[in-house]
Amino acid sequence: MSTWILSLQVSLFLVNYFINCIIDNFLHCFVCSAQSQTSFFLCHCFLAVDKTFLKAHFVQSLLLAVTIDVNKQNTLWVWAVMKSESQGSWEYFLQHLKRTILKVSSEKCTLMSDCDKELLKAEEVLENQMIKAYCCHYLKENFVIKFEHELISLFWSAAFARTSSAFEAVINKIKNVKTFAEIYLRDIVS
Repeated sequence: MSTWILSLQVSLFLVNYFINCIIDNFLHCFVCSAQSQTSFFLCHCFLAVDKTFLKAHFVQSLLLAVTIDVNKQNTLWVWAVMKSESQGSWEYFLQHLKRTILKVSSEKCTLMSDCDKELLKAEEVLENQMIKAYCCHYLKENFVIKFEHELISLFWSAAFARTSSAFEAVINKIKNVKTFAEIYLRDIVS
């Protein structure tokens, strides 16, 4: 039995949909409104990306990108429904993001994420067009799980360090308490 792959780009009600599926088997769908495409030029060149799970009738992953508009409000910019989260699904999402929001391809924007391993691998799709930033709340939660609460004040001192020398001074204090905590933080910033 041969497999037919259906790939569509549909523009309905000023929304671009990119839908890929194998007949009788949904793969993914990417959605970007026309307003998102045109008004991103007026927004801060900042995108926060994350995923969550859809748990109702269809168990799938929802990938999304949020930005900050001219009124300093968080705005959902693009989203995709994927069969599951993987490096391939993040690559699909980022390729379509780059294709639909031209500012992402034409100038350096900040991309904030939660350091998800699959997302970090997929960021190569953006070809170094993004300045990487990480969610400190998420990093702190993982830091607490690995190293308990004893280093939290030093973690936040490192996160808010304004210079490289101030950051290094705090990292060295962390190293004196727990070497593995220092290695963990250096791996994130490298």
